[in-house]
Amino acid sequence: MCELRKRWIAVLLLVALSLLGCDGFGQATPLPTNVPTFPTSQPITNPPTPVLPSPTPPPISAPLPTATYDATLDDWTILVYMDADNNLELPGLLDLNEMEAAGSSEQVNVIVQVDRALGETNLDGDWSDTRRYRILPDADRELLNSEPLQSLGEQNMGDPAVLADFISWGIQSFPANRYALIIWDHGAGWSGIAYDGDAPTFDGGDHISLPDLQGALEIGLAEAGVPTLDVIGFDACLMGQLDVFQAVRPFTQYAVGSGELTPGLGWDYESLLRTLYANPAVDGRSLASSMVSEFLNFYTAVQPDDFVTMSAVELSQLDGLTLAVEGLANALTVEPAFVASAVGDARSGAATFARVYPDSFEQYAAIDLHHFASILAQRSPDDAVVTAAKGVMTAVNNAVIANGTGAGLKNSQGVAIYFPRNGRFYDADYSSTTQLTAWDAFLQTYHAVGQAELPPPFVNLSAAQAPVAGLQNPAFINFQVIGRDVDNVALIAGRYLEDGRQLLLEYDHLNPEPTFLPDGSEIVEWRDGVHDDFYVWETEVTYLYDSFDNGDFVVMWPTEPGSTLFTVQGRYRRADGNNYVDANLVFDHRTASLTRVWTVQSDATDAPAELLPQPGDEFQLYTLFYTEDGIEREPGSSLFFDDNRDLYFEWRPLPDGRHFFGFQAENVAGETAVSFIDLTVDNSVLTPGYEAYLDPYLGFQFLYPEAWFRPRYQDTLLYTSQQQGSTQFQVTIYPNLDAAITPETLKAQTLQQFGAVDTLFENEVLVAGQPALRTVYGYNKPEEGERTGIFLTFVDNGTGFVVDVDGLSIDEATTQAVVQTLANSWTYRDVGIGLQPGRWPIATLDGFTVAQPATFAYQQVGSWEWFGAGVTTFVALRTEPTTLDTLGVVTSLVRDAGADVQNFEVGEPYEFPLGGLVWLRVDFSYEDPEAGTVWGFLMARVEDEQDIVAWVEAPASQYNQLENSVFLTMIADLALR
Repeated sequence: MCELRKRWIAVLLLVALSLLGCDGFGQATPLPTNVPTFPTSQPITNPPTPVLPSPTPPPISAPLPTATYDATLDDWTILVYMDADNNLELPGLLDLNEMEAAGSSEQVNVIVQVDRALGETNLDGDWSDTRRYRILPDADRELLNSEPLQSLGEQNMGDPAVLADFISWGIQSFPANRYALIIWDHGAGWSGIAYDGDAPTFDGGDHISLPDLQGALEIGLAEAGVPTLDVIGFDACLMGQLDVFQAVRPFTQYAVGSGELTPGLGWDYESLLRTLYANPAVDGRSLASSMVSEFLNFYTAVQPDDFVTMSAVELSQLDGLTLAVEGLANALTVEPAFVASAVGDARSGAATFARVYPDSFEQYAAIDLHHFASILAQRSPDDAVVTAAKGVMTAVNNAVIANGTGAGLKNSQGVAIYFPRNGRFYDADYSSTTQLTAWDAFLQTYHAVGQAELPPPFVNLSAAQAPVAGLQNPAFINFQVIGRDVDNVALIAGRYLEDGRQLLLEYDHLNPEPTFLPDGSEIVEWRDGVHDDFYVWETEVTYLYDSFDNGDFVVMWPTEPGSTLFTVQGRYRRADGNNYVDANLVFDHRTASLTRVWTVQSDATDAPAELLPQPGDEFQLYTLFYTEDGIEREPGSSLFFDDNRDLYFEWRPLPDGRHFFGFQAENVAGETAVSFIDLTVDNSVLTPGYEAYLDPYLGFQFLYPEAWFRPRYQDTLLYTSQQQGSTQFQVTIYPNLDAAITPETLKAQTLQQFGAVDTLFENEVLVAGQPALRTVYGYNKPEEGERTGIFLTFVDNGTGFVVDVDGLSIDEATTQAVVQTLANSWTYRDVGIGLQPGRWPIATLDGFTVAQPATFAYQQVGSWEWFGAGVTTFVALRTEPTTLDTLGVVTSLVRDAGADVQNFEVGEPYEFPLGGLVWLRVDFSYEDPEAGTVWGFLMARVEDEQDIVAWVEAPASQYNQLENSVFLTMIADLALR
């Protein structure tokens, strides 16, 4: 489409030049600064047809820029190409009013071509044609009072010919020493920008691809007689990508864009233009930097948002960055399997953008290039890759002249790149768009080769005690995750409907302990091997509601592990509209507030955009169903935005009935495993105002006021308090008590520790059916006054407990009620990690621990710890002091393994990465009279003057399956003691 449009523009250009009597190479007199305008005495308001004349501007061409400042020209012409003919119409009109509010400068021209939609908003009337304005100062935030220059009728601003014409016309009509072009609209990174929703010749939607953008810039600048712009800025989502910067490299000196989504309010034009008006003689570098700083200032101080980025890139440095990236790509394709695990770590750990879209962010597949390279440089076992990754980091630093981020994206360094997590999400159109041919080849090699040998993970789980759970009797679930390069483990829970469908009500990430890298980065990835863990499910999920008594249970989808942002999926309709668009509500759990509403502009590619809710707008929740083929959705309950433009959420107990609970594990190759158990939820009888604490380590459970903080351990002290802090609650635990210790002993010891308190009352009570002592005490605390406390002392199975609640004396009745409820609800449960062993028990041996499949028997054979399922199917492990290097260890092992074995054939040693470590491995084979051909390998590494070795064998018919699913998992799980 780009080449066809180029030829069409060229024909139009020749026709126009012939009509003007110009050969296209002459230079006319510059347009004077008092450009003639098309007179109008009143603002344009809802004309049924365009009312402004559209005469052809005088035949004027701008002078070629010179290296020196030309005092006869204005300092800057800012061209704003605003495609608001879509669901961004309202933000577009608001930004135009911001530009007017900035004031003016005789040395700066701000020229806007704007196309708006029909029926999206009545701000400034409801005209829908395409118009050109010269921005003039005006304080009215509702009406545009700028200078109308032309009405072009309805234009397809997703057509590069329209952009080229605007560039050419704007530069010729408003010559200046410097030029900046701002493209304002939806953006989708390498897929393009300027999504016009009213382009009838393109089935209702069109956009400018990167090849289209290059063609428009080439023709527009050539027609204007200007070799390059000074700055191109993208007020659009996801445009801060290397592919985008490459596309505009020949046509501008600096480019400004965001790797992340850009909020609907976009850039702060009022502040940006005020800054430029105050000092109009700045150069392109300064203006580009100002675009970054003013954007970040706005989203720090005016509309705080932790999840924004903006950067400015000096494009003369782009060749070096491109060379570095292509060099890294080449290094990564030399031995793709060898570096695959490190690449997976870097891809998973790197800052990822557009995460507020649960379904779409994988298709956008945008990550921060510098952060990816930084993690790769710290994790790669290949020195050549490390060097190349560091080169990319240096090249990014050289190219980025200004960068700013919110606190939630602190690892974004200014340039994003396309990197689908696995082959399922790779878009074949990328190959025909990108100029990064080596990078594209690396992506395909990594997906096809680097991830090829990675087996699916495994998940096992079991519930403690009877499968009945509730808000005040939470379920305790033991689970195991087994595998390598596990990228994500998610909790999945919901309710069985009468028709058998599984209604999804909860989805959340389980976060392992992060791996901290030297540069401070965190990799939230499950280490290779076996994980034994537990989960306490309280059967309480999110309920979303409005101010009009509408509401329903919803899945609050996590944006990424550790983030405070969660999204709700549904579809959106304007109060006065008929059409629905898919949308996502974004809530911040820190503030319990709705922060944004994101949707997409549908076209060949779904371009992200923020919606600005208006009173009466509808959000219809999607009801989600879990199936074997994935998550299905259908429209559900409708909520409506109130005068505060808000919706609300809280946590509520699940309704009674049959529910399912499980975990899904996924590795970096996209292979998944899922395991479920069934639970009966009973929330029919609850003690009002209380929730349960189930101790996952010692198995005791009690109720505490739901308005208090959740109890947490401080060493052996379990502690919580009121939100105000005036009442404190703590449980002191004394394990392994002498049999002679009684509740009386604990009471006396506690009073001695308290010091000067008055004992007010004592009596005996029952706690979990066992005798306990209750002691009421009082004292005076300086600056707080009289206080009353109650503590219980009791012993269970050799463990002593002192449960103390201490509050103001005026709150004594509340303190008594809390202690009474606590005593009545205290119980013990058979929970605790490891009490319900999974299929891979953990073996604790002399020097190390390792997980073993339940089907593999253990025995000690000489200096080896042997795990086997037959004479020729085993894993043997050993750690012992050594004075040899790794090659010496492996050579010794090969000699032992091949001694007296017929037809023993051994390969050359090679480095083998596993679990973030590099081993030296050698493969062998031999013929066994009973088992036939046997394959195996020997692996070793030296650490702290110990050799750590593994010897593996299996019949050739079973070897490939066992190598990936058992042998390498066991070796990766080995942990020195």
